[in-house]
Amino acid sequence: MVRVNLKSIEAAKQREKIECRCEGNKGKRAAIEGTNSALKRGHGLSKLRVRGLVKCRVNVGLKVLAQNFKRFARYMLERAKKAIAESQGGKCARIGTINGNNVL
Repeated sequence: MVRVNLKSIEAAKQREKIECRCEGNKGKRAAIEGTNSALKRGHGLSKLRVRGLVKCRVNVGLKVLAQNFKRFARYMLERAKKAIAESQGGKCARIGTINGNNVL
């Protein structure tokens, strides 16, 4: 005869749900680490030069906004390069560089 407690069954189901959620969160955590690192290295987010909650929130918000502008500019530049390359039939000439990035 095997006895099973209902609480143990519910606890096992809850553990399975938690394990499934943890597996899904690992990819999210790994993806955000690059963004956090770029903010700390490129914009000095590790040390804020202001005091107060409101000033800190504004400062961090502006730094995040700057990071988003940089990513958007990089995305638009790559998109323009692809469009020019497609219009020229795959041939594209390099005109110059901006901050180490090739510009057509």
